[in-house]
Amino acid sequence: MLGDDIFLCGGRRKLKRLNLALAFILLGILAWLLRVSSWIGFSPVKGKYTPGVDFVGFYTITHGRMPTLLEATTYTSNLANGMIYIGEYARALLNVPLLLVTGNGTLRDGLVFYATVPWPGVLVLPITILLGVHAIVLAARARGLAVNNKQIYLLTYGLAVLGFPSLILFTTSSAIMDYFGWIFVGLLFYILVRQRTMKSARLRFTAMAVIFLFDLQIYHHTTSLFAALMIAGVFLFQYYARPRIRIIGPSFFVLYGVLLMSFILYLTLALGGYRLALAESLGTLANGILGVGHDNPLAGIQTSNEYAADRILVRLVDVSLIVTVLLAITLRVLSRKSTDPTAVTVAGLTIGMTAAAIFVIGWGGFGNFFVRISAISAVVSILGLGWLLIHSSERGRRSLLALSLAVIFVSPVAFAESHASSQLDLYESESTAMAWVGTRVPHTSTVFSDSRLASPLIYYGIRTPIGFEDEGLAAQNPLVLSNIYYSFFRPTGSDSPPHAICLIDKLYNTSVQYAVYSQYFASDNTGVVGYANTYEPASE
Repeated sequence: MLGDDIFLCGGRRKLKRLNLALAFILLGILAWLLRVSSWIGFSPVKGKYTPGVDFVGFYTITHGRMPTLLEATTYTSNLANGMIYIGEYARALLNVPLLLVTGNGTLRDGLVFYATVPWPGVLVLPITILLGVHAIVLAARARGLAVNNKQIYLLTYGLAVLGFPSLILFTTSSAIMDYFGWIFVGLLFYILVRQRTMKSARLRFTAMAVIFLFDLQIYHHTTSLFAALMIAGVFLFQYYARPRIRIIGPSFFVLYGVLLMSFILYLTLALGGYRLALAESLGTLANGILGVGHDNPLAGIQTSNEYAADRILVRLVDVSLIVTVLLAITLRVLSRKSTDPTAVTVAGLTIGMTAAAIFVIGWGGFGNFFVRISAISAVVSILGLGWLLIHSSERGRRSLLALSLAVIFVSPVAFAESHASSQLDLYESESTAMAWVGTRVPHTSTVFSDSRLASPLIYYGIRTPIGFEDEGLAAQNPLVLSNIYYSFFRPTGSDSPPHAICLIDKLYNTSVQYAVYSQYFASDNTGVVGYANTYEPASE
């Protein structure tokens, strides 16, 4: 009888492990279906200013090497150049081997692969977050606390792949680089927590942290700027805790500052496009935070900061979880109710992200704040949730569990209803029209277009498109550009479009021979800022 009981007990354990594994697999399948469903009706060809970025994998496969470092042809530096060191590096190193193994050697096949195999969002980023939560669990066990780790791990993975619409948006394609920045932040969090429980390996963890932060500069420079503020938050917050806790040493803090400033200095001196981008960003930041901007005729068509009420409502669930977790931990540390190093780390990261949020709002408005800061805040809040589930009362744990499950159920619905891909990716009808233009229009022709279709023309061989960009070089003639926009895209009579073409010819000293634009761009809800760029011819 005793042997039977032991056998049954072992069988139950195996069944529980099997159920847990199946739950992880099911969540992964649902996450993949959710991301792929967002591409239905859309083309893998992206709009706005992304062709140069997407060309990198194709170039590497075709020529057997990564593109050389070129001067930027536009402010955004993403159209036709090979700026490996500000974003495309990861595409070449991580995606190209997969494209080769799977036989996706053509440009379009590679883009389809990016859209349908979002492996970083379904596997790498969630696993990194799980690794951080695992470090929290080990630290808690080292202090003799009871931990239901299976529940925490499953909930963590569910939130990582099915929660937070902004997080899902950035992980719908394996070509997007933002999540690599968050992966490195997650790895840094793991190191900061793990070194407390493995003091004998502290030197090795420090070396790993330096390597990860160095790589962060290459893989995603925007997150590297945020990481500087987040590291500063942890560094300063550790002095507030009583008794004082050493999480980040002054030498580590200074070293990262040197790395960051050296990289920015290199890009600024070596690349004209980055220098223009930096100057424009600083000017926009001063305008947004200090209010030093001047009235601009283009302001009448700047709608990129509009945030519809329905989008705000569907984001309340996941934003409430982010705020609840990060605020609860930060308040515990501020009131000195907790001196746990992990809590201090999360609170420090939160203070740093708050500073980054102020930066982003001043730089790009609330729309940019929600898509960027809310996504990285989601990553940190999931890590913080792992700590709260261990260090809260039973009632608090039940409340956090209910809120987390609500996020897992509501966020995918909110994401699916928002049609997030339409902001960057072309409808199939638009992509088909671009292919027609690429077939019928001589590639040496000057084509006037919009911010959705101008840059994708480069996919189809048109080398000299002119279009209104969502982000662009500071306009020297805002009144002329405003007249072009309203005359061509919102005409009041039959003579308005020809008038716009004449203005373009005069402004850019060219001769527009064709015009093509999207009805989506010309609608009242367009997100155009209103800058018109002439895209210089792309190199072979």
